[in-house]
Amino acid sequence: MTTTITVRPWPDPVIDTLGFDPRSAYVETFWLPTLGPTSLLLLRHLATRFDEHPDGLELPVSDTSQALGVGAREGPSSPLRRSLDRLGQFGLACSAGPDTLAVRRRVPPVNRRHVHRLPPTSGRPTTAGSTTG
Repeated sequence: MTTTITVRPWPDPVIDTLGFDPRSAYVETFWLPTLGPTSLLLLRHLATRFDEHPDGLELPVSDTSQALGVGAREGPSSPLRRSLDRLGQFGLACSAGPDTLAVRRRVPPVNRRHVHRLPPTSGRPTTAGSTTG
């Protein structure tokens, strides 16, 4: 992993309209069990950075790792790299060129296949933005 990564917003007219801010209670309730705490914290960190830099930014790897509380370790097995890979695995980030990552500014409603990861106390999403239980 290089010392910086270029991070740009990943525009999607549907998800940008129907999705949820990564800092919302919905994302914490329904995406946290799927993404895990470090990946969700990274996504929230990037959402805040996009507020400050709407066209994208250069993300210092070591500083970002330390800001997230995962240490300054670098390399392919670092916690930051694993968190970025996890965002990609769930369609929240994708490669946009060498050392460039596109990241969604909004998070889609949780997918039905991920509902099984939810603890019983979290309720179940029925439609975008609503819960039962």
